[in-house]
Amino acid sequence: MSTPHLHGPRIEPRGGPAALVVLLHGYGANGDDLIALGEVWRRQLPQAVFVAPNAPEEVPGMPGALQWFPLTFRDPGERWRGVVAARPGLDRFLDAELARYGLVDKLLQLLTAQFEASMHFDLNRMPELFCGFTRELGESPVQYPVACAPQAWSAASVLLLLQACLGLEVSALDQQIFFTRPQLPASLGELRIHNLQVGSATVDLLLQRREHDIFISVIHREGDVEVLVAK
Repeated sequence: MSTPHLHGPRIEPRGGPAALVVLLHGYGANGDDLIALGEVWRRQLPQAVFVAPNAPEEVPGMPGALQWFPLTFRDPGERWRGVVAARPGLDRFLDAELARYGLVDKLLQLLTAQFEASMHFDLNRMPELFCGFTRELGESPVQYPVACAPQAWSAASVLLLLQACLGLEVSALDQQIFFTRPQLPASLGELRIHNLQVGSATVDLLLQRREHDIFISVIHREGDVEVLVAK
């Protein structure tokens, strides 16, 4: 299923872009409601790109009001289903913005930092929060005493960062796996993905660094599934 192209107001950086700040509005708002924050924050982040994409759907009966997904406020499960439905469009938007400004290396840096931080936590589980002091060679992250550990979305963040670095998308309906401009951190020469389920099929993949490219091969496949790579 195709997802709508997202767009909205943006503030370009002063000089070469070094960071991307995405401002996501809430229910009934739009990107224009948030982009002014970028004018304030750019005083401290002059090389950051600020962008506030508009949600793809209009709120019925509210001209100019937008929503990422419909809300009735009566169904407890509708928010989670809405987040899952909205995610592909946001993923594509973020991938496109990172590529547009040549910031994929920043994503790799963030993934590497998260992985290295996890080595200092019990069972390598990412906590809900750890303190943001400047990193010092040989020192571990400063733990926040009341942070939940383990914590579901913090634990998942490393995997989601990896998925973003690989440009990985899965379509169970079409029985397809997509990789868009895949990259691996400099410290990782090889990655194996085992038992990736796509509909009724499963596949094992091997990703290897080859000079300035990432080579993807299928090492095991059960069922009908296609692997597509765009570079």
